[in-house]
Amino acid sequence: MNIEETKTKKKYFEISVLNAFMCILVVFIHVSTAPLGALESESWQYVLIMIPRRGFAFVVQGFIFLSGMKLFLSRTKQFSYGKYLIKRFLHVFLPYIIWVIVYYLYFAFYRHYFQFRTADLLRYMYVGDLVSPFYYIIIIAQFYILAPFWRKIIVKANPVILTAFALMITVISTKYLPEMIAAFFPNAHFMYADRVFTTYLIYWIAGCFAGLNYEKFRKTLTDNSKLISAAFGVSLVYYIYLCYLRFSQGRGVAYLEDVRIFYCMSAILFFFSAAAGISDRRKTGADSRFDTAVSGIDKISYSIYLAHCLVIFELDHILESYAILPVKVSYPLRLIIVYAVTICGSLLWRRLKDAASAKLQ
Repeated sequence: MNIEETKTKKKYFEISVLNAFMCILVVFIHVSTAPLGALESESWQYVLIMIPRRGFAFVVQGFIFLSGMKLFLSRTKQFSYGKYLIKRFLHVFLPYIIWVIVYYLYFAFYRHYFQFRTADLLRYMYVGDLVSPFYYIIIIAQFYILAPFWRKIIVKANPVILTAFALMITVISTKYLPEMIAAFFPNAHFMYADRVFTTYLIYWIAGCFAGLNYEKFRKTLTDNSKLISAAFGVSLVYYIYLCYLRFSQGRGVAYLEDVRIFYCMSAILFFFSAAAGISDRRKTGADSRFDTAVSGIDKISYSIYLAHCLVIFELDHILESYAILPVKVSYPLRLIIVYAVTICGSLLWRRLKDAASAKLQ
């Protein structure tokens, strides 16, 4: 998501393309949750929706990769940690806090899911489990807080060794973090391994190295596009097959998370390579409709990320007033309405903010 402004002198259009693309995928993933819950897991309709939903489930990892990349694309010799955190707070955490309050009030006073309690509201802000996409903010906050550490270690460390170490930490954290905590604190029942930064360390470290050596990274992707495409294709097929066994057939797959890590990394590289190819083929300086659309989605991507679930909740509430619609009708209807309302609403909010800012200036 475009939750930070880079200070690079050069505009990297491919980053905007990938950011906008993944933002669109996030909405698709969450709109597809309810239909999957309404279908029999062994039905062909379930499998038809499950395949793209699971296949697109690399987006959070992709956003973390891009955030690490942007940190080093905008790297300067003089670094003010205080200014960095203030900027992150204004552009990332303040909108997040506002939206947590909006969702909480919506659930408490409009849907009457629970009573209003300030302690609960603060807990939701801290843990990020009020709405499913919010866990990403908790993850990225940990990486931002450690920004001085990343700036020092990345420029000094061997990329191969540090990336391999990050991969090992990611695998261990993904599979064993709750058990490791329980070994030291037997009474603890830690359920939030999915929002601890170590679980995503490989994507952040890889993104940092890519940003530090951006032109070399970009050229490597271009020179090895066939190999990257093959790795992505093979890992996609194998990962989807394992997801089919796990979620449709109900079988246990012990190494699913290991395959998922490899798949997510290959997907990030594949789609970044594709975005770089799109950027190379576009006419230099051209203000095409595609450029305008990409730029528009890129600028409002964080608003879309924060707001789209509220549109989903309210739409589901409205649809409950009508007769039960079959999934083949309700699913495309939900996709169209959620995309249209969220994108149009975010664009309108952006224009209102820009107009207000212009008047103040």
